[in-house]
Amino acid sequence: MEEITKKSLSNWIKETVKENEPFDNEYDFQFNLALKLRDSGYKVKFEKFIYDKDEYPKCRCDLVLCKSDNPKILIELKYIFTGKQAQKTSINARESFIKDYNRILNKIESRNTVKKGFVVFLTNKKAVFKQTKSSSNKEFVQKFHELVNKDNKNNHKWQDCEFKDNQECKLLVVEVKDKLK
Repeated sequence: MEEITKKSLSNWIKETVKENEPFDNEYDFQFNLALKLRDSGYKVKFEKFIYDKDEYPKCRCDLVLCKSDNPKILIELKYIFTGKQAQKTSINARESFIKDYNRILNKIESRNTVKKGFVVFLTNKKAVFKQTKSSSNKEFVQKFHELVNKDNKNNHKWQDCEFKDNQECKLLVVEVKDKLK
């Protein structure tokens, strides 16, 4: 079974992006990525209720990679593509990203079978990956940009990727490791 790392996940996402037109929505992105991930030797489950139901009663994890039937790796996705699907504002998407990060971290720290987690953001909306003055007063937006701009040893940087029709987008893959301040 191939180990899933930030680098391998980023490469699979880039391949998935190249092979597809811009996705119609996040579920389309989720499905196409799952097709790539199943080749890693894991079972891939969609929209799984895996978080603490008392604390997160309505939250499901986008992709859960399992070995046997035990969850091993959690992946949360954010997809905002202007012109196709832009239902969430850039501020809401960043807030959701931070919440996803914290939910995965709580699951890993609970000494459960979950070993690792990733939060992924794919977008062509510039307001998401650039910090604007108007949104800088939002605490979660500042946490988002602190996480993205961590020092180089953590390698949290936006990467460019292209769809088949040459539309550029940005990809951010963050491995869940440390508590956010």
